[in-house]
Amino acid sequence: MVQVQSYQGFFKDGQFMSPKAVKLPENVEVFITITGREMPFKSVDDDFTPEQSAVMTVLSSLPSKADYTSEDLEAFERLERGDYKLKFAERLS
Repeated sequence: MVQVQSYQGFFKDGQFMSPKAVKLPENVEVFITITGREMPFKSVDDDFTPEQSAVMTVLSSLPSKADYTSEDLEAFERLERGDYKLKFAERLS
């Protein structure tokens, strides 16, 4: 039997923001309900620990995917392929 889950939050610059850390499932059917109530980013920030607030501040300042250059996207692809690997032996010498 499928269990229905509900998460409260809002979208900011296309990203789901929630006062609690949630892992959204992938490749499953979802329904989005718009309540119409505005949720300013700062009001949610009050529920975060100082560490979470720092992370959210950094995340909110990152460019959106539309702002990435072709060089940025290529670098992300190389990272995902594993082209960037730590070479500990070289770092220790």
